[in-house]
Amino acid sequence: NIYWIGHGGNTGLDFFDYIINDSFTADPQEHDFELEKEIRIPSAFATSGVFEFDESLTKADFGFADHAILINAFNNHIKINKPYLDAAARVLKAVPNAVLWFNESRRVNSVWAISNYLRSIGIDDSQYSFAGRLEPKAKHYARLYVSDFALDTFTVSMASGTLDNIWAELPVISMPGDKFTNRTAGSFNRTLGLDYLNTNSVDEYVDLAIELATNPEKLARLKAHLRTYKRQTSMFDGAKFAKEVAAGISAAVARSREGLPPANIDVPPIFDPIPKFS
Repeated sequence: NIYWIGHGGNTGLDFFDYIINDSFTADPQEHDFELEKEIRIPSAFATSGVFEFDESLTKADFGFADHAILINAFNNHIKINKPYLDAAARVLKAVPNAVLWFNESRRVNSVWAISNYLRSIGIDDSQYSFAGRLEPKAKHYARLYVSDFALDTFTVSMASGTLDNIWAELPVISMPGDKFTNRTAGSFNRTLGLDYLNTNSVDEYVDLAIELATNPEKLARLKAHLRTYKRQTSMFDGAKFAKEVAAGISAAVARSREGLPPANIDVPPIFDPIPKFS
């Protein structure tokens, strides 16, 4: 029995032999919790569809000044906590023309809570904004595309949101932790050669955000890297992803046929890696 992507990380259920993840989201400390074993594919553990979207729109089309630095924070509000808002506020205070852009939530109280907290720590209403759902999804990608970069949340990373941002060529600054749930965005960055965007502390995270907000040349190079390589990874190529997963399943079946118990399986690279950004 093999489990994949129903939720983040191990299930702790003894009737699963394996879960499918990748070498980055795997437990970095190799703890032995007697959980199901891992099939670690060489790229990221997930794949996404691709969408064509309008690349001609500007920030003005979404009600922002062209000189504004739009920092995307589109994520489920239950992932947004005070440490995250405190870090984002440090960026906003250092970059007066920056705007933190949230999605709206069906839970109106969470919009109020975020707004109230930002005001309480000295952030002006002009430096954050909320946006509603857009359909079809191609319109949402156009909205992401006009943003400058995204800030991943801390305790639980953006998952599908990071894939959306990457497809829209939006760099995602992340701070990977030691659990599957806070390493997902870091895995997607790693797969695209963007370890540069994976930080090791809140200070590094804030400093990198300020750097990208004030260094248009580096931001442009990051976006060009995404544009060049996003189609070359299995994250946006279902056929490539299927080959990686199939290699892992085949290795698991081979162990079973030999009478061996499940064990962690590291699938070797099948495709050329994406060059690292530097």
